[in-house]
Amino acid sequence: MRLNLQSFLPNFVLIDTARHNDAKRAREVCAGVQAGEIVVFDKAYVDFDHLFDFFSRGVFWVTRTKSSHCFTVLKRRKITDTKILADKEVVLSRKSSYEGKYPARMRRVRALVEVDGVEREMEFLTNNMD
Repeated sequence: MRLNLQSFLPNFVLIDTARHNDAKRAREVCAGVQAGEIVVFDKAYVDFDHLFDFFSRGVFWVTRTKSSHCFTVLKRRKITDTKILADKEVVLSRKSSYEGKYPARMRRVRALVEVDGVEREMEFLTNNMD
């Protein structure tokens, strides 16, 4: 779904069945995303080449991390919200199979999120440092 940030109404919605190559489909759907916009992905769509393309174009992105992601912590950020459990600036580690696909710094945030009335611990990855 592409949301118009002025009207908060959808500009575009795509409903499709899940496939093994979801990350490739995401490139097609997001081709027209502009600098300053925010893209939110489910972790099935994580493609570090694609995320770095967004970063290079000034597009912000947010996704959930996968257990297979390996990071090196560069900085621990100050936590001011009780729902935030950890906030770190990271890069992909040398042990990662993704090394070199996203050379820039990212933010890894672990937080308590309410899902269906129950608080769950979830971990997010973003290029938005604010």
